Amino acid sequence: MIINHFLLVFSFFGFRLAIKLEHLQQIWLIMCEVKMKNEMSQKKLFESWV
Repeated sequence: MIINHFLLVFSFFGFRLAIKLEHLQQIWLIMCEVKMKNEMSQKKLFESWV
């Protein structure tokens, strides 16, 4: 019974952790995308100045 409870808690925390990791991954992808867009727009701005 104690083992069952432990597994339940462990799987719950594992699930929460997986969700957090997924959110971090999505945030990372969005940040990378924004960074790429910023670099592209800066490049275009630079080219228009030159």
